[in-house]
Amino acid sequence: MMDGSSSCTEKTLIDDSYYHNLVKLYEPLLREYLIPKQIVFELRPFIGNEGIEKVRRSEEDLPADGVSKLIELLMASKEPGWFEAFIEALKAKDFDMVADHLCGKRDMKNSNIFKELLGVFCHQLVENVDPTDLTSYLLERNTITKKDFEEISTKNRRSGMFLLLMRLPLHTNYWFPDFIAALNNGDTKAYKILASDIEPAIAKACPEHQTHLVADDVQKLNEEPRTYIKTGANQSKRLCLSHSEEAMDMVESTSTLHIEYGEMETDNTHSEAGNSSHDATKKKVKEGTHDSEDHMKSNEGEQSESDINFKPLKLRSYQRELAEPAIDGKNVIIVAPTGSGKTHVALYITEKHFLDSADQNKMAFLVPTTELVSQQTRMYRTYLSRFKICGLSSEIQVSQKVPMSSLIEKYDIIVMTPQILLNALNKHHVESLKVFTLMVFDECHHATKEHPYNNIMAIYLDEKYLEDRDYLLPQIIGLTASVGVGNARDVLGAKKHILSLCANLDAVDGISIVENHKEELEKFVNKPNETKIETHGRKEDPFRNIISAVMKNIEQHIRNHIADALAYLLKEFKEIDREHKDDTDEWLEALFNARREELIEISNNPRYDNPKLKKLNEVILNKYKNNPDMRAIIFCKTREMTMALKNSIEESSELAGLSPYHLVGANASAERGGMTQRKQEDVLTYFKNGKHKVIIATSVAEEGLDVSKCNLVIRYDYVTNEIAMVQARGRGRAEDSDYVLIGDHSRGASQKEETNKIKEEMMNRAIEKVKRMMDEECKREVLSLQNEMRTRRKMNEVGRMCAAASHSHGSPDDWELRCMKCDQIGCFASDIRVFESHHHMVMDRSFTDRVVIEPHPNPKNVDELVMTDKIFCKRCHHDWGIRATYNMLKVCVIKISSFRVIHIVNRMIRTPRKWRDAPFVPLPLTPDQLEQYNKSCF
Repeated sequence: MMDGSSSCTEKTLIDDSYYHNLVKLYEPLLREYLIPKQIVFELRPFIGNEGIEKVRRSEEDLPADGVSKLIELLMASKEPGWFEAFIEALKAKDFDMVADHLCGKRDMKNSNIFKELLGVFCHQLVENVDPTDLTSYLLERNTITKKDFEEISTKNRRSGMFLLLMRLPLHTNYWFPDFIAALNNGDTKAYKILASDIEPAIAKACPEHQTHLVADDVQKLNEEPRTYIKTGANQSKRLCLSHSEEAMDMVESTSTLHIEYGEMETDNTHSEAGNSSHDATKKKVKEGTHDSEDHMKSNEGEQSESDINFKPLKLRSYQRELAEPAIDGKNVIIVAPTGSGKTHVALYITEKHFLDSADQNKMAFLVPTTELVSQQTRMYRTYLSRFKICGLSSEIQVSQKVPMSSLIEKYDIIVMTPQILLNALNKHHVESLKVFTLMVFDECHHATKEHPYNNIMAIYLDEKYLEDRDYLLPQIIGLTASVGVGNARDVLGAKKHILSLCANLDAVDGISIVENHKEELEKFVNKPNETKIETHGRKEDPFRNIISAVMKNIEQHIRNHIADALAYLLKEFKEIDREHKDDTDEWLEALFNARREELIEISNNPRYDNPKLKKLNEVILNKYKNNPDMRAIIFCKTREMTMALKNSIEESSELAGLSPYHLVGANASAERGGMTQRKQEDVLTYFKNGKHKVIIATSVAEEGLDVSKCNLVIRYDYVTNEIAMVQARGRGRAEDSDYVLIGDHSRGASQKEETNKIKEEMMNRAIEKVKRMMDEECKREVLSLQNEMRTRRKMNEVGRMCAAASHSHGSPDDWELRCMKCDQIGCFASDIRVFESHHHMVMDRSFTDRVVIEPHPNPKNVDELVMTDKIFCKRCHHDWGIRATYNMLKVCVIKISSFRVIHIVNRMIRTPRKWRDAPFVPLPLTPDQLEQYNKSCF
């Protein structure tokens, strides 16, 4: 006789029809928790390769559909033992909870209450808890698996928390008390507060289980050894039948928990009867929480800054003035200083848009960077919690595989970056912008040239001017602190630039500024004290002199040995062995080594310290002495500079306690100094709570990010345009803030800043001129500019098509790609296929024999791709591109700049830097080819 762990799969007199009914009863549970791609290969003997393909295709749009397809195929199988194999596959892939339910070894009664609680507290958990603070503890208790632990660690903080909440109920009966204990075990006070909030809520909603939920009892549960109820084989059918009845009750009267796209919600998908039950349960649970409206009003002041409070929206008079034209349904650009609360204005416009209309409205809130998605989503959930709100990044979209059209149907408000929407429009996942009734463009000054904002609005304007259009387009609202002046040299040119921006955004009613409540605005908008500090270069700079001498030596060597230099370059293109140095490498190294000790001695001599660094440390130290709780942001030009300044501050004995950290963009890989979105969020959180009192940032922190405690902004020899100046200056939002420019006199930073101030004044005068225009005059001017720009876009498109045709020298059959460094054959152009508009994969399976595959140092999602690995030339280790998961298939995606493109017949060589410059037009990937590629995987 088998033990209890195998009782469900023991051979009994139960026929297949019983197992069919059992699996169908538990299908809702399976759809909720099962990830079919993780077990489908274990069931190949019962569903075959064709069945695997069907499951994977069904799973593309929604994992739950893949589960239903798998169940359908298993129940159609003629092979005996499919149910036993199914149970074993579930256990082998760590879906023990699902297997235990099917075997009658789980009690569902508490599980749904616990999941309801997660739904109620989801926003607080996601916004305030870092999952990596909990996962080690949960892994030790076997509440999550090692695979869960690893997957969560690769996500940003919010996505990681969502994934943890999804995985918690999968493996053990004790998952909920373990989770509460993990919160109580955390070092952060906020975690303990959350745990104490959740426990009384459960006690009220499920009083018969109160003894399991107070902190002491949770701890006792965790100290006890784990035991599972074991059942004999002769009991298996009875237990299965008993729990089948519970399963039926679950299907009819409870809701399942879904976590997707930046929020968790309860959603009954089974019956109308379930809705009333769900609502009653939700109400009952909420009555026991500390999130009731009364509680929030009484305790609002006691909650930490990071907590989400669902607050009523209250506007100041100047904010209402800014909102007036939009409330009247006009397309406008709202221009107001940083810190004036433009997002609150947008919230008010949104609320009025939804509540003043009986129509089923839909809104898109677009932000220029992924860093702003979570911040603005949180704002909308704080003030407009009655609406269904989705914060969408490309990472979540790729992982969930839900088309944009489904999201628009499901949610009222979607906060996202513009590229996501642009991709959906280009792929016809969204047929028209008419699906939205309101679109808000945050930091709308970007809506120029080829920015995604402007490309979206180009589609909007094309629809606007359709002769047979019989539908309404969404209202357009722009938000910005600075519209800029473009390349204008006078006020008239600046006025035209502003009107051009209005034309791009179809803001035919112009701009909205504060005119009647300026005094109130000035009370709430902090103006930092501005200082410019000019430094002069080192009086003595022997380090620079030595490096210059070495460079002159190299240049002279090249001039004297032109033939040698040419031979060396040609050799580089032929083959490079990284493990061995040639004569030139050794000569260059010898030049450096000859002066190495001298350079080290100079670098350690304080006499030659950088004057700018001295001034930087002085400014920070003075602020710190006057205000020990100060916060400073230092803006500089490059990622490398952020690290150098961080190290410099840490080396100062007086400043090391400020715990400086760098903040850079997420676009670059980690090896090139990039930063994951999760790390960015963590740095900003630590900056707000004082763990980091100084952050050194590139332009990623200039726009929109809420750093309200910042009272010192420094631009370190970094001056760009008037928009960036206004944005950076606006980061200093606290009282008695300082804005300091530290620049080298020889670089002209101070003069550039003065030029930007002149442009800012010119912009303000131009804004006044636009406001003084009569409504009809403004509209006429904007419409005229729209026509000009549409004509120019069409001409540019024709020009691009002609340029593409001129670059093409033949079909893909005529060209081969060889490694840029060692001339190793990579692939033939005819093996390349384009997908998702701009990604290029190699269809030839033998391609992997010519590459080395290594883990990607910064795995991330781009469009529909999940980047997992880097691929390198097997011979010389030159970077050829990436390996990624696309439609659950591993594909090699190459970059053209890594190859020389050679004509097969006449050996003509091309070295394109971008795919658009290639001498052939790659063929598009068709569904049939993808299916064929899929089959070749097995």
